[in-house]
Amino acid sequence: MALSSWLLDMVIFCGWEFLVNNVNKIKETIDFVKSIDSNLLIRIDTNGSFPEKMKELVDDWYVDGFAIDIKWPYWNSQYYDKISDVMWLPQKAAESLFPRMLDSLEISKQLEFTIYRTVLYPMIEDNNYFEIIKEYTKSKLHRPHYFNEFTVI
Repeated sequence: MALSSWLLDMVIFCGWEFLVNNVNKIKETIDFVKSIDSNLLIRIDTNGSFPEKMKELVDDWYVDGFAIDIKWPYWNSQYYDKISDVMWLPQKAAESLFPRMLDSLEISKQLEFTIYRTVLYPMIEDNNYFEIIKEYTKSKLHRPHYFNEFTVI
């Protein structure tokens, strides 16, 4: 495979939920990319549902950052009902999943090339919902956070 690294400086692994894959296969793929150019930065786009894989990749120096979609204010249980209604996620699932998401946010914030993003879902009519996310990312995560418009194609 011919790849000239002057064309790029970062490889981003994304699509559905990339971390659903076996962590050793992920490492093999990253090793292959790094064999082409060891200076390439590696970022993984994730929803944050696999903090143990994220931690392993960070601890073993495989990634330079994550892009995490912050869909909900995981840290604020007053929104669990609304999240369950809007996102069709049973409240019991939210209660078990959200602590994992918070672990992922803590793991990711230590990496320089981490970013966060939130889609402005129109079905969430409570603007405070998005302000809570904005304030949390600003005060706790100290990495760039972007809001993306919701679009239907």
